[in-house]
Amino acid sequence: MAGCGSGEHPLSWRCTGGSSGSYCRFNERLTLNELIWYDLLPVTPPKIKLKMMTRTATHHIVASKSPLPLRPAQFATNHLISGILNGIYPSGSHLPNERMLSQQLGITRPTLRETLQRLAQEGWITIAHGKPTIVNDYWQTGGLSLLGRLAQHSDLISNGFVIHLLGLRQNLMPTIAAAAAARVPALILKQLADVENLADDPVVFSAFDWRLQLLMVRHCGNPVYTLLFNDFTPLYHKAAALYFRSAVGREASRRYYRRLQEAVHSHSSGIAAVVEAAMQESLDLWKSGLEEK
Repeated sequence: MAGCGSGEHPLSWRCTGGSSGSYCRFNERLTLNELIWYDLLPVTPPKIKLKMMTRTATHHIVASKSPLPLRPAQFATNHLISGILNGIYPSGSHLPNERMLSQQLGITRPTLRETLQRLAQEGWITIAHGKPTIVNDYWQTGGLSLLGRLAQHSDLISNGFVIHLLGLRQNLMPTIAAAAAARVPALILKQLADVENLADDPVVFSAFDWRLQLLMVRHCGNPVYTLLFNDFTPLYHKAAALYFRSAVGREASRRYYRRLQEAVHSHSSGIAAVVEAAMQESLDLWKSGLEEK
């Protein structure tokens, strides 16, 4: 990377403080993005135009008004994962070389290497010394950490992925609900006590439904389920906002809550069947687009 004030790097900034005229960390030049984050600029200019050479558009950072930008590594991670998910970097393709990619992202090469290593560990890419970095088919190479990262990018997740998650929920929740009802029936009944007074409002239903699910997950006796469901909180709220916007979805859920309440209250052995039927109905409604009938 070019030194500060050289004019050779689109993100360089001519520093005015210090005898060396530059800011260094571990003998590395910092990019403008990093200087802003670490608050190392001696005088913050009223407006800094940061040219990001990406396929999207030129971004502008207004230093005096904009919120603090992401840490450089976090910004790079978000950019690369978004690029993979939206097809800019499709499965089997090569990422740009290190020099070009670090310039595009406005970060130092060591920061980029750190980011790439993290993405490789999660299964997004494969790094081979002396060869281009390959974008993986993350469905085949990823794990739980990748699933959690996907949930953070819920705005780029396809409807098909949501359907797969609903199918997973259908497989898991009957067992989870039955185990939780056996362990803490009073807590579940307390949660369900207000079902008749539940306001016919999408936000209210979304919050109630998520609290009920987490209650059962956290008391089913298997903490791994809790870790899994916690990771998908952002994605759940995105899907729930669409699902409960429909009166059909809200009424289907209200019927489910009543049936679950009756089954738990009577210590029925059919709790798993009640939950499985409800999960199947919600999956069918999602696939149909929750048409008002």
